[in-house]
Amino acid sequence: MNVLRLALATALSSIVLPYAASQTAAPTLAASALTAVPPLVPYSGQVEGRTGQAAATFLIYKDQTGGEPLFTESQIVSFDAAGRYKIQLGAANPNGLPSDLFATGEARWLEVQISGQEPPPRILLASVPYALKAADAATLGGFPASAFVLAGSKTGITSAAPAGITSDSSSTVTTTGGTANQVAKFSGTNTIVNSSLYDNGTQVGIGTTSPSATLTVDGTMAIDGASTFNGGVMLPAQGTATASKGYSSQYIKLSTSAYNSSSKAVVAPRFQLMGEVTGNDTASPNGTLNLLASSGSSSPSETGLYFNTNGTIHFAPGQAFPGTGSITSVGLSAPSSDFSVSGSPVTGAGTLGLNWKVAPTSADNANAIVKRDGTGSFVAGAITGNLGVVGMTAVNGTNGVAGVHNGGGIGVFGESLQAGGAGLYGDGASYGVQSQGGAYGAYATGGYVGVWGESTSTTSANGDGVHGVTASGLASGVAGVNNAGGVGVYGTGGTGVFGTGSNYGMVTDSNVQQARTMGGWVKAMVEVGETSSSINRCFNSTLTGAAATTPPCGIDLQIPETGVYNLTFNFEVDDRFYSTQILDDSTLALALYRGEYLLQVDSYYAVGDLEPAGFQLIIY
Repeated sequence: MNVLRLALATALSSIVLPYAASQTAAPTLAASALTAVPPLVPYSGQVEGRTGQAAATFLIYKDQTGGEPLFTESQIVSFDAAGRYKIQLGAANPNGLPSDLFATGEARWLEVQISGQEPPPRILLASVPYALKAADAATLGGFPASAFVLAGSKTGITSAAPAGITSDSSSTVTTTGGTANQVAKFSGTNTIVNSSLYDNGTQVGIGTTSPSATLTVDGTMAIDGASTFNGGVMLPAQGTATASKGYSSQYIKLSTSAYNSSSKAVVAPRFQLMGEVTGNDTASPNGTLNLLASSGSSSPSETGLYFNTNGTIHFAPGQAFPGTGSITSVGLSAPSSDFSVSGSPVTGAGTLGLNWKVAPTSADNANAIVKRDGTGSFVAGAITGNLGVVGMTAVNGTNGVAGVHNGGGIGVFGESLQAGGAGLYGDGASYGVQSQGGAYGAYATGGYVGVWGESTSTTSANGDGVHGVTASGLASGVAGVNNAGGVGVYGTGGTGVFGTGSNYGMVTDSNVQQARTMGGWVKAMVEVGETSSSINRCFNSTLTGAAATTPPCGIDLQIPETGVYNLTFNFEVDDRFYSTQILDDSTLALALYRGEYLLQVDSYYAVGDLEPAGFQLIIY
């Protein structure tokens, strides 16, 4: 209400009554002293990492998302070192912002599109733009007060021009200077500055001073109306590719407007065409022409439809291809090494022929495809199975896998190159593997286990893991040989190795070794000479090879006094059994002291003066 009073008061103060007719001169009506509200709105923003100049488009919408813009303008913005910029909304238009843009008092949303940047969400304009509505306070119905006089009073009245507008004869246009090839524009009623239009005589640039075509636009271009292009339209890449990033082209966006009867709202289905990079930083980089789309107000997204540079098309998922047609020919092809083809192609009527070059058979014929006989069997030469060879039979007296070599070689050969694998594996209720041969019943080598036998029987007395039988009195039922000095035959279980025989249960021509804490076998034997006071003979089961039987066999002998012998072993002896044996009837040997690794033996002649005497010591 206060604003309306001010408008009325101002308007009425500009109405002048006519003077009396007797007056010789009629003064003119003074021009209105109204001050126009500038139709510009200041705006500032920031784009991190951006410097220099760039083309920008500013759009004002009624809604936060979707819809068509109420106002659009493009300007060149200048960034400082921090990426900040300032502009005046409406500065690119001669009349500034439209006077009715904020007239309704409804919310207005600003969208900023800067070249090379994804537009951020729209922002709500603050109260400053709505001050433009205050321009109505200086007018009546949009007219200045100078347009109103008393009805019928014409004498002595001179029309006054609106404030801020002068005649051509008194106007003074000023400029601080311009840039070569930059098209000038009026920034006010009497000031000229550079515009965003650049013309070098042959090429024109909008938002750029380096046009590369007849017309180059650096920024978003909105076309409102029919346009004719007599020449090419070039949309360059959004940047120069690096090893870490490729750049898509600028895009063409096509918008529509449709009314949704359910939501009672206008929607804007849109389409977008753009070139996209494929295989960046590879030996074969390329690109595709992609169609992006959105059925509503959201940003367009990939549809799956794109064109390759060789002209082929990748269709969107679910694409159907309706239509009718007829088959005009039928052809046939087959591997020429196995088949012969005749009559191909058939274009009208005819017969296609397919014939074997070598007929399938169950016999061992070269280049023939295997055909099983009536029992499901076939004959073949060498068979190599990458996944192994498995044989199975349900008939007693037959073999799952049988190999016979009539030339004296190997009947069945199995090899596994993987650690832990099995070259040959057999599983049976009676025998896993049974073999016989003139030289070897079974012969196996392996990087892991040469021969592995396992019995799953828990009750049978014949359930041997490995069972060997020989008819020779000079051979062994089971023999194990280790050429690297390791274990020839190894056994573990309730009984590790068990032997029984009419002559010997177990025979060995080598030293025998047993765990130190276990009983049954000798752990060490020592003989000290009668006169030499040194170790003459010995055996140490904890050592291997010649060291086990070559004096001193790892045993240290010290004689602290006459007849006292301290023997220090390389293993613990204080928890073992031991005994001493004299070398002569006239001597007395006695072990008197045991340390952890030490045994002390006192050995003397029993007659006459006590003199040192030889002895033997055995540790169990």
